[in-house]
Amino acid sequence: MERIILELDYIALDGGERAAAAIEDILDACEDPLVAVVPAFRGVSDILAESADGGGKRGSAEAAVFRLREGHLAIAEAMEAPAAASFAACLRIEVLLHRLLALLSAGGKGERSEILAAGARLSATCVALAFAALGRPAPIVEPKELGLVARAGPAGPHVDLDASGPIILSALGRFPCAVVPGDSEGAAAVIASALGARLRDAEAARGLARARFAFAPFPRGGIAQKPGVA
Repeated sequence: MERIILELDYIALDGGERAAAAIEDILDACEDPLVAVVPAFRGVSDILAESADGGGKRGSAEAAVFRLREGHLAIAEAMEAPAAASFAACLRIEVLLHRLLALLSAGGKGERSEILAAGARLSATCVALAFAALGRPAPIVEPKELGLVARAGPAGPHVDLDASGPIILSALGRFPCAVVPGDSEGAAAVIASALGARLRDAEAARGLARARFAFAPFPRGGIAQKPGVA
């Protein structure tokens, strides 16, 4: 069966139960083999960027981490996953936030990329838990494990799809489902192109799952509507 690469974007951080239901319904609408490429939940990147620019102010860092903990745990705890999977996901969220607080409190100097990458790692944890709730265990595969091969070119560096394909397939091909944290624009398209897979975004999955849940505009809904889409 053809592999699907799902770009699971526009999920709202403060969606709580509705966000959890939205994630589960979108995943349930996509057959295996499936790779979900997950950016930070909507609003998280702004929180991280503002905090990284805060110069290590303890109160600002703690407030940001509190907001992120509250939002991600609300989504994770709303999923009816096996107890062991839920415990592992919540523990991973706490570990990621502990590391994030340390980076922010140190002023974020030289660590900005890691601070910003924390958003996708947190959301990927929730999406992996949603897979577990559906009875489809999915490991989290970090982008560095995919081994994208970059080449120099007239227009600047680009991904060598022919060289990258076998490496990506080796990293992802053994799993029926997998989750890749990915905040860089076009990450899902690059993976799909390298694997010769079908790319599907959350809007397409929304059409498949429309009968099972309602979408509402960001910020109060489970999933934010893509700008310009009715």
